[in-house]
Amino acid sequence: MGRSHAKTLICTFTAALAAGVLASDGAAAAKKHSTPVVPNTGVAPQVLFERQVFKEINRIRRTKGLKKLRQAKALRRAARWHSTYQARIKRLTHEGKGNMKFSTRLVRFGYKKSARMSEVVGTRNTCERKDPKVLVKAWMNSPAHRVLVLDRKVRYMGVGVVSTKKCRQTFYTVDFGS
Repeated sequence: MGRSHAKTLICTFTAALAAGVLASDGAAAAKKHSTPVVPNTGVAPQVLFERQVFKEINRIRRTKGLKKLRQAKALRRAARWHSTYQARIKRLTHEGKGNMKFSTRLVRFGYKKSARMSEVVGTRNTCERKDPKVLVKAWMNSPAHRVLVLDRKVRYMGVGVVSTKKCRQTFYTVDFGS
């Protein structure tokens, strides 16, 4: 994908939802900010919410006659790392430390360099993880984000959700790839 095409796919998202050092493993970096395990599940609330966001995006895609996306480990790890990075710096961005482009991050986490890649990010000023439908609906109400969520050419996604240490803000990253 050319640079101009990659730049076209980059969008920042805050208004609808708001009313580090590169780790070698995104999951390990995200773990620093994760919350305790949900009783009787053995799973952190962050992971449960990531799964719900994943399912909601696929539900929306199916209503539009699109194929559901599959989980890509490299995209999930990259998304978790990026949400952790945003929580650390306490602001939304598509770039990493040293202005690293999101596509460079995805490749560093093991996603294929020749693939089509895109990303959506969001934040809420709370640690309360409400219904993922609210989050996905906000992206769907933004024309630029809607195009990315409904892109017919992508086949995979990874979701990362991380809150700041004192639980004042939660960051969401969804990385898409072909």
